[in-house]
Amino acid sequence: MLPFDLVTQKISLFQRTDKSPVNTMSFSALIGDDGNIVDYKVRPGLVRNITAVPYDLLDQHMSYSWTQDSIGSFAKIQDSVRNSIMVHPFELSESDWRHYGEGHGALSGAAIKALQMVQDIAIRHRKYRLHCGSFDIYGKGGDLKVQLDGDVQTTSMDRPKFLLDQLKRSEKSSKAYPRIWNSFSEEFQSPAHIMVSELMIVAGRVAARFGQEHGYQERDSSGVASGLQPVPLLYRVQHPPDLPMLNGCSPDMKLAFEDMTIEQAQVAENVWNAAMSEAKLNRGFLSARTRDEVRSMMSPSLFTDRPAPHTVMGICDEFGYTRVTSPIRRMDDMVGHWQIKAQLLAEHGDARDKAPWHWNRTDMFRLAPIIFRRQFLANRLMASSSQFWGATMMQRMDFEARRGRLQPPPAGFYDINSVHYCDLPWAYYNPSNPGPLIWTAVVDNRDSKRPFLSMLLHSGLN
Repeated sequence: MLPFDLVTQKISLFQRTDKSPVNTMSFSALIGDDGNIVDYKVRPGLVRNITAVPYDLLDQHMSYSWTQDSIGSFAKIQDSVRNSIMVHPFELSESDWRHYGEGHGALSGAAIKALQMVQDIAIRHRKYRLHCGSFDIYGKGGDLKVQLDGDVQTTSMDRPKFLLDQLKRSEKSSKAYPRIWNSFSEEFQSPAHIMVSELMIVAGRVAARFGQEHGYQERDSSGVASGLQPVPLLYRVQHPPDLPMLNGCSPDMKLAFEDMTIEQAQVAENVWNAAMSEAKLNRGFLSARTRDEVRSMMSPSLFTDRPAPHTVMGICDEFGYTRVTSPIRRMDDMVGHWQIKAQLLAEHGDARDKAPWHWNRTDMFRLAPIIFRRQFLANRLMASSSQFWGATMMQRMDFEARRGRLQPPPAGFYDINSVHYCDLPWAYYNPSNPGPLIWTAVVDNRDSKRPFLSMLLHSGLN
């Protein structure tokens, strides 16, 4: 959304080389025994001591008591990551030989203890939201990354470096293309991701409460205060499903709920309530079959100028929820920061008797559908990008396979005791089964005890 150099050098939260302070906006909350917010503070600040901790390093020290059963330990996360990644061109770098969680150094004992305390508080808030009806929807999904220009970011309309390199070559080569990482596995949230996402939700709730409890006193012509005008913000809302207007489970498919008759499953309210009961029994997570039934019942998430409940997130108080944790990449977050900053300046300056904000509530009402459409378009573009690069990866492998460039993995590649052992799958052409297939990519996982995946592409992808 913003220029790359501005984001990386001026306004991102990272340690500056000259140790200069970084401007921040902090959203602090006191979480009560029941998990709800008891008190809060919103303050600008300067941060000088910044330590970036990768998720995979943090996951080694977190509790797994509130994760999905499929990733109930750090070793299970390593297996999931190892069994789902394909890289092309397959030119190994030092980082490719590392296991998930390796190569990041270590945390001090004091840092580990502090982060574990933060995780306990985050889980307490997550339990509160679960009690209010929240649940998580995670299914199978893909994650695709493209290294366009190595460590150089393209910031102009010029051709990316990999295309310029390709033009200099007389023959097409995989080395002229950017490197692509492609993974497809069961989506999950590691303990570190759960903790950070929960803290982001807390920050959004704090910002929404600040907006409702702060503002300016509107006065009539005689100077008499007529009421508090809250800070205009964009609220993220999701209304409860209109269950009487919805259908339940399909009668010709196997039921997701074994204790429910076919007739009972035809009622949407029964299905929804059964899913909520399952979520409370499973730390907020739904099984794949239950997820399939309730996904179509969910109302869309929208932006509004007034606070309202967010059903799936379990936010149902009068303050609502607004997003403020990513102002350098989301427009609604930036609007929130501008409005809150203006309010703080007014409260600590001379503008206490007039509206200090950049936009009023009418502006928020007009802005909400615009930002919704922009976000929808951005999501569509990201999905299209993933589809394009995924298909490009397949076409490149097809090109190389037909020219004999895809070779079997080197000796010892899957031998855990070998110096050539690698944690990543190796894609290669299967010459023993050319038939009508363009190529066969075999993703082998170390030994016969592990599953393997064969990806078959037919001649329709020429």
